[in-house]
Amino acid sequence: MNQQEMKCQDHSFRKSAEEGNVAAKYLYALQCSDPEERRRWLKEAAEAGYIPAMCDYALSCDGADERKHWLREAAYEGHIPAVLQATPSNAAPPINGDAG
Repeated sequence: MNQQEMKCQDHSFRKSAEEGNVAAKYLYALQCSDPEERRRWLKEAAEAGYIPAMCDYALSCDGADERKHWLREAAYEGHIPAVLQATPSNAAPPINGDAG
């Protein structure tokens, strides 16, 4: 067992993740305490189209452009946490629907 494997709690997800199961890639990433290993699996799941992974990967990105890209992708799919992260707090529409 290598150092990276020891930093992730549940190895049953790793086997499935390595076999290409996208949900397992995401779940395995969530259990990784090593930030690089976590980002690696989140990115793989995001690139495979797993919507929650798109948002979580975006939040782990250092670069603003990459972060915006993945938040936008997840938001387009209707992922509410991504919508909330991607919307500036001052851009919220008025509650009563009035523009002024």
